[in-house]
Amino acid sequence: MSERDIFATSSESELLAFYGSLFAIAAADGSIDIDELDLLFKTINLDKFSDSAKTQIQSYTGTPPSLSDCLQTLSQSEEPLRLGVMYFLINIAGANKTLHPGESEAVQSAKTLLAVSDLQIQAMQEFIADMKQIREAAPNKNQASASFNSAVSQLKNKGIPLDLIDPKGTTTNLSNPKINYSDESFWTQIKNFALTAGREVVEKALILY
Repeated sequence: MSERDIFATSSESELLAFYGSLFAIAAADGSIDIDELDLLFKTINLDKFSDSAKTQIQSYTGTPPSLSDCLQTLSQSEEPLRLGVMYFLINIAGANKTLHPGESEAVQSAKTLLAVSDLQIQAMQEFIADMKQIREAAPNKNQASASFNSAVSQLKNKGIPLDLIDPKGTTTNLSNPKINYSDESFWTQIKNFALTAGREVVEKALILY
């Protein structure tokens, strides 16, 4: 299965649950903050959704769905999609550098419902930490590429090919030295997302900003 097949072969209900779970964990600490919303904007692609599905995803900004309901929908999905959801849940939960008890509980619940092993969770957490270290070290392009390839190889050796769980390279864009929120990144995503997101979502984003 190639990186593109995960989403190409997933049903719209699975993709709604995928994105819904990301909004749900972002709100697990009581609210969606600017770092989490920025990462959500980078992750979401509404192009192939029906109008009704777009409206549903747009509503998640103001009213996130039940994480449990989303994960129940995904619990029977193919393993790459389940691992991909888990990977992004961990990333978004830690987007603001603080893991709230509600987010920690949500991650544990997701691990159980998605049948993800402790070793797989550890591998993802180590890779995310490696990516953070690569960005913070801000080495030259060749050094960054070598470190990145090494981290990807280690992840793959533990049974998790990165191209299957992060097909758009949302969390691994080395051209941006910061994985966390930045004004430039936020406004770029607002411009890209505003065309399909609708007034309510953009207003929510601007209030957070």
